[in-house]
Amino acid sequence: MIELTHATKTFKHFTALNDVSLTVDTGTILCLIGPSGAGKSTLVKCLMGMEKLTQGTSRVLETEMPNRAILKRIGYLAQEDALYEELTGKENLVFFGQMMQFIPLVVVPQIFFAGIIPLDTMAHWVQTIGKFLPLSYAGDALTNVMYKGQDFDTIAVDLAILVLFALVFTIANILGLRKYRKV
Repeated sequence: MIELTHATKTFKHFTALNDVSLTVDTGTILCLIGPSGAGKSTLVKCLMGMEKLTQGTSRVLETEMPNRAILKRIGYLAQEDALYEELTGKENLVFFGQMMQFIPLVVVPQIFFAGIIPLDTMAHWVQTIGKFLPLSYAGDALTNVMYKGQDFDTIAVDLAILVLFALVFTIANILGLRKYRKV
């Protein structure tokens, strides 16, 4: 069950929700229809605990929001999020859920190997890992051109490796996502 009781949400001098009360029973499908700026997104964000109400209460599954434990049991997909139209809602959720798992494994280590921290100052085993990440080659190329003033011949190997990484990632994308494509 979802409940909003006397919910008011103001942004500086603008009131988006004014004393809204709403109860939606479990299993009910609710559609909010209204013009842009009517408060539909604000209402949902306040229900989810993503926006703090100025006044009133928001309860989901009989628990006052925001509550992280409840967020693990419900889902919310904002209208601004990009979806693949050829996928069902469930397939989109599975796909983006799988992509989110890669952030700590792929993106975070790339930050360390982007040239911010010189690779040659790191432990040998870290340097070895760095050679398997494309940003270390991009960082090397940028450092050689911008700081050392070297020319294209010096960074040609780094660029070739980056092109190879792009090719491998493109092929992996095509093969890994073909089950989601309806071609």
